[in-house]
Amino acid sequence: MHYKFMFFAAMLTIGIAACGPTKEEIIQAEVKRAVSEYEMNELKLCRENLLERAGHMVDSMLLAEAQAAIRDSLFLSKPGRPALPPEIPPVDSTPVAPLFPTEGGK
Repeated sequence: MHYKFMFFAAMLTIGIAACGPTKEEIIQAEVKRAVSEYEMNELKLCRENLLERAGHMVDSMLLAEAQAAIRDSLFLSKPGRPALPPEIPPVDSTPVAPLFPTEGGK
């Protein structure tokens, strides 16, 4: 009867060990989880960096486009040189004479 008990205990131990995951399976599952978590974090960082760079590029393009539009609009709206006004004739066309006579005769 003692052997039956030992046999039953051995079978129970083997059965319990066989039902649960082995040490190797537990390690593989943990490694798989850690790798998956690392990949998710790297993907998140990569996506954030990509969006940041894309935002800078879009901002730069929009700014350049706006500056070009301003330069074009200012250049086109610049008025041309005005025409010269007509020459104004003098009001009095008599020759100029000295106010005070000089001692030389004139």
